[in-house]
Amino acid sequence: MDPMNRSSSSAALLVGAVAVPIAVCAVLSALIDVFVAPAAALVLVLVIVIVCLRGSWLVDALVIVVSAIGFDFFLTYPYRSMKIASRPDIEVTIVLFVVGAAIAGISRWALTASDLAERRQGYVTYALDARSGDMSRDEVAQRLAGLVGAEAGAWVDGAPPSGEAVIQDATAMRTDVGLEDPSRVGFPTDRFICFPAAGGYIRISAASRHVRPTAEQMRAACLLASQIS
Repeated sequence: MDPMNRSSSSAALLVGAVAVPIAVCAVLSALIDVFVAPAAALVLVLVIVIVCLRGSWLVDALVIVVSAIGFDFFLTYPYRSMKIASRPDIEVTIVLFVVGAAIAGISRWALTASDLAERRQGYVTYALDARSGDMSRDEVAQRLAGLVGAEAGAWVDGAPPSGEAVIQDATAMRTDVGLEDPSRVGFPTDRFICFPAAGGYIRISAASRHVRPTAEQMRAACLLASQIS
């Protein structure tokens, strides 16, 4: 997405998180004889759900706080005041705030899980594209280096020499200190990182900066190395 479009979208969401709950509360206040406070609170919960499915933590917090304030100001007696005279209305306001916070938390978790699944599928697709046989071993090595965020990759015949970091599987990298998880400690900068494959290995370098691939990137990289025959 274009940065300007992303910025405009974020600004629109922030404005909507404030304006929409206030507008809904104002409309419901004109229908207060029809929409009693608990029913109006349910309408605001629906507003919170819709906004939380599209926004960020800041947007979520805004829509929850503004909804609670709007409910207090427009829909509880005395009207057009931040005071609440009825204990049930106080309880509904508190429940509205708590339910809104729970909705925001669940929506953030669901969106994060969805993004993670999408990235994982993207890494796997990127790795499996090499199965067609149209790519040379050096091209596969370069693709693997790009996949894990390293600087360069090359195919080398034979077994990895001693002293290099050798990838055993997606969660195990053998170094001088033993087996380590590269997604936790990152790749070493003082030696090559080797992905064994049939007939040789892919050698990548991360000499100029610290590279710490994610677990999903490592699984896809190991899958990519296994495609070489």
